[in-house]
Amino acid sequence: FNIDAQPAYVTAAGSLGTVNDSGRGSASFTIEATDPESGAVTFHVVTGALPAGASLNSSTGVISGFDAVGSNTTTSFTIEARDTASNATERDFFLIRFWGSGDRNWE
Repeated sequence: FNIDAQPAYVTAAGSLGTVNDSGRGSASFTIEATDPESGAVTFHVVTGALPAGASLNSSTGVISGFDAVGSNTTTSFTIEARDTASNATERDFFLIRFWGSGDRNWE
């Protein structure tokens, strides 16, 4: 008897962290999920959008590449983790972007 279960998230829902304008070129965040049957898991944005300039590597779950922003922003999105048997699960995340030359510049 074989049960093919959904991927299980390792990364907690909610905040993935912050990106300061001064460090946006090197900033990256990783979404992790595992397949109980040890298959490959792919990742996709299903609602909302990543911050400007950012992209999600569907194989590794790495979010990177952030454009400059003109104001402090919080971006919310939902990521789907899908295994090779098409079992999927979703989780909500957000990232905070700080603008300006200093860290956490709320001017």
